[in-house]
Amino acid sequence: MSEKIFDAELVRAYPRANKKIAMQVHPYRLKHEKQPPQEGHTLYVSPHGIEFQSPQEYPDGMLLKVHLELPDYWKRKREFVEYNRIDIPSSLKMLVRVIKTEPALKGKKKTVLVQTVNIEEVDEALLKLFLEEKKL
Repeated sequence: MSEKIFDAELVRAYPRANKKIAMQVHPYRLKHEKQPPQEGHTLYVSPHGIEFQSPQEYPDGMLLKVHLELPDYWKRKREFVEYNRIDIPSSLKMLVRVIKTEPALKGKKKTVLVQTVNIEEVDEALLKLFLEEKKL
């Protein structure tokens, strides 16, 4: 059985992938542990995955929960869904797998490349639309 290798260009070469989006990263665990999320910004983002910097090194293959803080997330999502919510979500959630972690060019941080494992279909469409928007 041949395993496909994830191509980082699916993330880096995606149109307007270099948009900086605030994000939170949580290791995916079956047991709920109260640990503060690691906060940061994307270096590159696409529906295929994310590249970001972290002070923490993540082992290859580790699953992470990522919350992307898209501007006006719920307002955007309401255009696609027919339900309302009392608790207004502020972030797009996705499950990702660590492809590689390597030292960043400067400082003590690491550059982490992750592949999207699971993202809600509407959220994927929202992310694509957000990336298509041109900065004013």
